[in-house]
Amino acid sequence: MKKTTKNIIIALAVLLILGIAAAVLMLTGTPAEEEAESSSSASSEAAEKLIDRSITEVKNIVVESAESGETLTLLPTKSDPESEENDTFTIEGWEDEAVLTSNVQNLAIRFYSVTPSKEIGTVQNLSEYGLSGDGQYKGTVTYTDGTKDTIIIGSEAGESYGRYILYNDLVYIVPVSTYLTQSKYEFIDKAVIAIPNPVTEDAEGNETEGQPELESLHLSGTNYPQEIHMGLSDDEVLSYDITEPIYAGANSSKIDGLIEQLQNVTASGVVAVQATEDEIEKYGLDEPVAIAEYQISGEKHTIRLGEKTSGLYGMMVDDNKTIYTIAEASVDSWANVSLYDLRDGFIRLPYIKSVQKLTVTAADGTDVYDITRIEDEERSTETTPYYNLEVSKNGKEIEYDNYQPFYQMLLGVSLLNEDIREPEGDPLLTIRYDYFDGKTEEISFYADPNAERRCIATLNGQPTGAVRSTDIEAILEAKPILAKNQPVKDED
Repeated sequence: MKKTTKNIIIALAVLLILGIAAAVLMLTGTPAEEEAESSSSASSEAAEKLIDRSITEVKNIVVESAESGETLTLLPTKSDPESEENDTFTIEGWEDEAVLTSNVQNLAIRFYSVTPSKEIGTVQNLSEYGLSGDGQYKGTVTYTDGTKDTIIIGSEAGESYGRYILYNDLVYIVPVSTYLTQSKYEFIDKAVIAIPNPVTEDAEGNETEGQPELESLHLSGTNYPQEIHMGLSDDEVLSYDITEPIYAGANSSKIDGLIEQLQNVTASGVVAVQATEDEIEKYGLDEPVAIAEYQISGEKHTIRLGEKTSGLYGMMVDDNKTIYTIAEASVDSWANVSLYDLRDGFIRLPYIKSVQKLTVTAADGTDVYDITRIEDEERSTETTPYYNLEVSKNGKEIEYDNYQPFYQMLLGVSLLNEDIREPEGDPLLTIRYDYFDGKTEEISFYADPNAERRCIATLNGQPTGAVRSTDIEAILEAKPILAKNQPVKDED
C-alpha cells in the first residue's frame, strides 16, 4: 500500500471517531451542561410569578418620573356604569376629563401583573442599570388589603427587550408599557368633537344616513372685526344664507368644507388640563383670534382658537378647561376666512319656478311679469310636484322661451369683490322678486362714482358688493326686447 493512501485512511478513521463522539455528546450531554440547563429552567419558572394580582385587588398605583418630576396616581374604575366591578383605570383628579382609560390600564397592569423576561439577580452597582435611588421611574401599588408592592424601573436593557427593574432587592428585565415614558397629557382623548350624521327611518324600519346640516354659525374673535352669522336658507337653490354683516347666499362648496372641519375635530396635542388663568393667557385664549359657535344636526359646540405657533393653534372647546393644540390645516376653513370667501359668487339665485311676479324697473319704465304655475301631473310624483310656467305682461302672453334667457341674465350678474360701500343717486336698474310663498326680495344697481366700469349692488337695501357695469348694460338692452315678446339672446 502506498504511503499516501495509508495516511488518507487513517485521517478518515479519526474523523469518524470524532463525529461519533460529537453525536454522543449532543444526545446525552455532560453533567455540567445538565446542571446549567436545570438552573436556567428553575430561574425562568420562578420569574414567571414575580407579581400576580388582579385589578379588583388594587386600591391605587402611584407612578413617579424622575426625569419629568410628574407623579400620576392611577385609580381603578368602571369602563361602563353598568359594569359590576372595576375593569379599567383612570387618573386621580381627572375623573371628569376625557381620559383614555384603556391606555391608563395598559400602564397600570404592568405594575400589578409582572412577568419578567430575564432574572439578573443581585447586583453590586445599581447605577449601572439606572436603578440607584428611585431609578428613572418608581411605581408603588397599594392593594385593598393594605399591602404594597414597589418597583424601581431603570434604563433600557441592552441584551433583551424591556427595562431593568428592581423588585425585592433583585434585578430583572421586564417589558414595560409604552405609556410609561409619555407625558400625562397623552392620556387625554384628542378626538374632541364627533357629530354623527343624522339617521332617518322609514315606515318599514329601514335606516338611512343623511347629510349633516349647519343649522347656525357665528364667527367672531380678533380675526373677525365684523362678526359673521349664517344659517339654513329657505332658498330652493342655495342651502345656506349669510345674515350678518350682510345678507347673501353662502358658497356651498366652502360651507361643505367648513362643516367637515366643525363636525369632526381632532386635536394635535394637549398642553393643559383644568387650565389656570395664566395658562389660558399663555396660549392666547383670553383673547381668541377666532371663535366658532355653531349647531350641526342638533348638536351645539363652541371652539376658541388662541395664538398660532409653528402652525399650531391653542384651542379650547365648549366649557372644558383643557387646552389642546390643533393644526392650522384642520381649522383653515373657518379660522381666518373673509366674508367674500364664504359667500356665493352671485347676488341671489332665486329658482325660476318659485317666482310669482318679476318686476324690472329702469329709466325707460317698469315692466311687470306675472307667472302662473301649472302642475304637470305626468311628471309630478307624490312628494315632488313638477310645474310648467305661463308668463304674461299686462295680460298679454310672453313666450317662456323668451322669458327664460332674460331671467338667466338677471341671475348671472356676478360679484367682483366685497367692497361694501353705500351707493349714491338713483339706481340704474331694480329687480324685484315676489315669490309664491309670499316672500319678496329686491336687488338694485347703482353707478359707482369711483370706478367707471363698476356698479354697486344692493340686496333689500343693503350694499352687497361690486359688479361689472357691462352686465347691467346687457340687461338694460334686453329689457325692452322682452317687453315686446321678442327673443333675448344672452351674450354668454
